[in-house]
Amino acid sequence: MTNGKMSRKEMVLAFLRSHSNDWVDGPDIANAEVGGSEGLKRLRELRADGHNILMRSHPDPKRDIHQYQLVVPKSEVGKWACSRCGYNQVEKPIPRQTPMYDNYMDAACPECGKYTIWMLRRTNPS
Repeated sequence: MTNGKMSRKEMVLAFLRSHSNDWVDGPDIANAEVGGSEGLKRLRELRADGHNILMRSHPDPKRDIHQYQLVVPKSEVGKWACSRCGYNQVEKPIPRQTPMYDNYMDAACPECGKYTIWMLRRTNPS
């Protein structure tokens, strides 16, 4: 099942890209808004496609869940990335409307040709 525009696999990848180099909880991926009940299966598919996705047990021993992290190469940190296809560019994209946040905006992608969310890749805060 898809949201009409993106497959569940694309939605999981877009979610991970929006949290690049940050740990996210498994239930945040396997929910109705992102990957659905098969969200973690989509993670395995993305790994098989060559995406570097790490897994660990939650650092809080009271939480019996796993966390996942999409590792973004240092060469991509500081670049703007299309959440749909992953296209990277150094220049800030031209937003369709006034952006609400400094690190996210809605803009056209020259690679996939769609209006999508762009995010500024950042380093791991820890």
